[in-house]
Formats: sequence, C-alpha cells, structure tokens
Amino acid sequence: MSPRLHPRWRDDGGNATVEFVLVFPVIIWIFFAAMESGLYMTRYVLFDRAVDMAMRDLRLGLIADPDAAKLKDAICNNAILVEDCATSLHIELVSIDTDSWDFPTDPVTCIDRSRPMAPVIEPDLGAPNEIMLVRACATMDAIFPTTGIAANMTKDGNGGYFIVSSSGFVNEP
Repeated sequence: MSPRLHPRWRDDGGNATVEFVLVFPVIIWIFFAAMESGLYMTRYVLFDRAVDMAMRDLRLGLIADPDAAKLKDAICNNAILVEDCATSLHIELVSIDTDSWDFPTDPVTCIDRSRPMAPVIEPDLGAPNEIMLVRACATMDAIFPTTGIAANMTKDGNGGYFIVSSSGFVNEP
C-alpha cells in the first residue's frame, strides 16, 4: 500500500528545467575543456614546427652570423598562434658531451611576463663538431584558463602557460 502524495508532488512540470540546470554546466565545461586542449595541441605542433624550421635554417647556414636575436626572429617568423613572440620566447642552447651523453635535467627556463625582463643571455652556439641541444619556451595565454588542461598547467604570474620545444643540431666544421 503506497501512501498518497500531495497533489503538489505529483506535478511533473519543470522536470526538464531541473535536468537542464544540472547537466548543462557539465556539458559546457567539457566543451570548453575540449576547445582548450585542441588549441593547446595546435599551438604546440605549430611552435614545434617553427623551432624545427629555424634549426634547419641554422644547420644549413642560412642564418648569417647567428645570435640570440636572429634565432628568435627565425623562430618567430615561422611561429603561428604565438602572441607577441619576441617578448614571450626564450631560447637555450646547451652543448651535449658525446662521451657521457648527459642531457640537461634542469627545467627549461621560460619567461614570466609578470616580472621585469631579465637581460638577454647570448646563447653559445658551440664549437665545430659539437652537438647542440636547443630548448625553446613560449608563454601563451589560455582562452578558458579555469577549464580542462589549462587549469592544471604551470603558469606565469599573468596566467599564461608554457609550451616547450626541443631540437638538436651538429655544428659542421
């Protein structure tokens, strides 16, 4: 024997509204997270390609008298979707010892846009027959910084996340 419900509790009007209010924010959060993840992957692939193209130009000798500014320009000329590339890009060149094959274990240095810029350190392009590791880091802003992948990334003081690309080349004699 079931108890009789008050007529107010038998009315099913508004059920769709309650379901919408409960489900819609979750669906929108998933949508924004997917958009942010897709944008991050697109930016990473395009930035990695720009670094590879610049390193190819460097290996082929197409960059005359390379220095930090020329390397940065070579990367920024090919970089798509990198906002304010000249001020958000940091490049490191590290010589790899071929006897021990020790690669750097320290994290890549990235630019924190909330702090004043540090002086430009001229990268050492290495000696002939030396293997050089290039690590480039660009700081970019998230579209939806509180959703999905962007919420869990390391960020600078302005909320920008870091995209890192590595490449290598051998200095020909």
